[in-house]
Amino acid sequence: MPSPKRRGKRRRRHVGDWRRRYLLSGQVPNVDDAGDPFIAFDPIFRPASEHGETIAAHWHAARDELLPEFVKQHPGRRPFAWWHCEAPEPRLRVGGTGIPLHEACNWPAHYAFGIPRDWLMPGEAFASLLARRGEFRVVDLHDPPRFEGEGAYFERLGLLLPGEKPPRQTYAAEPIPLQQRD
Repeated sequence: MPSPKRRGKRRRRHVGDWRRRYLLSGQVPNVDDAGDPFIAFDPIFRPASEHGETIAAHWHAARDELLPEFVKQHPGRRPFAWWHCEAPEPRLRVGGTGIPLHEACNWPAHYAFGIPRDWLMPGEAFASLLARRGEFRVVDLHDPPRFEGEGAYFERLGLLLPGEKPPRQTYAAEPIPLQQRD
């Protein structure tokens, strides 16, 4: 007579340190930091078109482990992978001068933490051409575009977790990072 199958507790899949860092911060570890020469070949860092796995699959597998811990340590904020996989909409722009690249031309929209990543920056040939024509304004380095803070975003959309109390600074408007594209 066959013995009945035991159903034990489902084991939670442990998230490796470098994957954890990537899902939380969006920073791809380099070979020296990871200590693994094959880290660049991990599916999480490759475009989804090349393989079946995506960042979403990794996030959803680790979400229940990572999100509560992250929110406990950083109330009013969310990790990189949450923004990539779960954010219902981008953050609202609240001021500043400049236009995202995807609004200026046929460029795909890329976001980081709910804020457009690519901008028409001063000194770039393409941006200068468009600005000279008067079609678009490049980013003003003295008045860069600003977006609602994460705390304000979560409160506006009703996304705060039960008991989550964002600190005051998470409501402040955030300027775009002022860095040139590679």
